Amino acid sequence: MNESMGSIPVIVVVMIFIIAVSGYIAFTVNYSKAFKAKSEIINIIQQNDNDVEEVIDTIGERLKTVQYSADPVYLNKNCPSPEWTMAGSQGWCYKIITTSSGSKNSDTKICNKNEKKYVKIKTIISIDVPVLKQIFSNISLFVVEGSTKSTTC
Repeated sequence: MNESMGSIPVIVVVMIFIIAVSGYIAFTVNYSKAFKAKSEIINIIQQNDNDVEEVIDTIGERLKTVQYSADPVYLNKNCPSPEWTMAGSQGWCYKIITTSSGSKNSDTKICNKNEKKYVKIKTIISIDVPVLKQIFSNISLFVVEGSTKSTTC
């Protein structure tokens, strides 16, 4: 009986280790998908001279091949609607920023001559592992941001 009671702490340590490793692997896979999705989105937008509206459907098809999906509820919290635009239910949002040569950033979508524009992108990682979500309740969402290169209008 003593030997069976002595093995309980070892079993608990093994279980905690398995849960920690599983959570780490789940986070790593989700992070790599979100980072790859962000890179794909930026590449497609840059190929189309930073015109997001024309390529949203193409981006949606490409995100299916990367197998990236994110709950739009999480994006609503991290992409406030006046400044950021949601890309449908694809799980990412964007912000078009125009800059003129003599001034700082002006967050308008209208682009005049002598101005440059670039697009900021946000993708998210949500951790939905139940045990880890209870332990780390404040850390359930990570945002991956990126931006395209500037192009002239």
